[in-house]
Amino acid sequence: MSRRQRLLVLAVLLVSLAVVFYRTRPRTVRVDPDELLTQGQAALRRHDVPEAQRICRRLQDNGNKDHAALLQGELCYRGKHFDRAEELLARVDGDSPLFPQAATFFGLCRLQKFDLPQAAQLFKRAIEVKPDAVEAHRGLADVYVALGALSLAREEMEAVTRLDPTDARPWIFLGDFYADVGLRAEAVAAYEKALALAPDPTTAVPARLGLAESLTKFGDHSRALQVLSELPSDASAAPPAAVLRAEVLVRLGRLGEADRSLAPLLAGGSPPPAVLTAAGRVAFDDQKYDRAVTLLERAVALDPANYEANYHLAQAYTRLGRTDEANVRQKRADEIQNDLRQMSKLTDQAGSRPWDAALRRQLAEITRRLGKTDVAEKWELAARSCPPS
Repeated sequence: MSRRQRLLVLAVLLVSLAVVFYRTRPRTVRVDPDELLTQGQAALRRHDVPEAQRICRRLQDNGNKDHAALLQGELCYRGKHFDRAEELLARVDGDSPLFPQAATFFGLCRLQKFDLPQAAQLFKRAIEVKPDAVEAHRGLADVYVALGALSLAREEMEAVTRLDPTDARPWIFLGDFYADVGLRAEAVAAYEKALALAPDPTTAVPARLGLAESLTKFGDHSRALQVLSELPSDASAAPPAAVLRAEVLVRLGRLGEADRSLAPLLAGGSPPPAVLTAAGRVAFDDQKYDRAVTLLERAVALDPANYEANYHLAQAYTRLGRTDEANVRQKRADEIQNDLRQMSKLTDQAGSRPWDAALRRQLAEITRRLGKTDVAEKWELAARSCPPS
């Protein structure tokens, strides 16, 4: 073989080796950072923290700083490390397409710290940049609920129903809102929508109770009983369902069934005031006035600001000729009713005045006078969260 031929063979071998190396060399797979972020967030939703952390490192290694900061911030938020989460989320540039998500999670951190003004500002900013930012709408609704500004919360919940048609929770809120303001038809429609969307029977319990109560006030007693019969067994036996069922049965004139439906709770040893009040009303309607007095006195002893118990106790005393005691109870019932009317009026005002601290302090005072200590504490906390006027 001549020297020229040997050189040609060598050249062919070198080219072949180069082709083989090129085809078998390790390759770096470039993945879109948005896709990686989506994968990391999905991992967090299924509680796969190691996978989310792995994706964070990959985003950092690829130089995708905003994506990494957002994912790390969400990871810290879900782990309840709110200060660290805020530090990371603040790194996302305000001009970044990821800013609405970062602002939303920052707002959720502020909400956890009950910094309601700052949380509201962050959620509004996210919505301003991205009007369909559903989590920001949810967060802003939560701020308004914490403030007792339910009219404003309703607007945000309505936005959530449009942006996430699969979520049952805003429909339950809307049902409660419409029921409280006396819009029965709207309440029924909202609760029915919530029931259609509820992922499981337990989630559906508040909607089913709300629907049954609204149907009762509509006069559709048979359907109300049907709705109650579809509750899970534990919820069906609980006081809210038992009291509502008894009320429906009384309205249907089925007093014996109403009495029997409450008997297991009365036999439990320490029935709550609502159960005692309902049982007392059943006894009153059945003209068993001595029994009504016994039950209603127990209810008033446990909950002195219970309007229904005081009012019906006054009526029972009257039927038994105990006029002086009836007058005392009726006077107390009138005082409670005045407080309830004032509370309703102020609550309506608070619905559209989210940062009025004085109004919330008034509501705290009235609700505490009505024995609603937990509600009073929420109003006091809301008042403290309002900016100085």
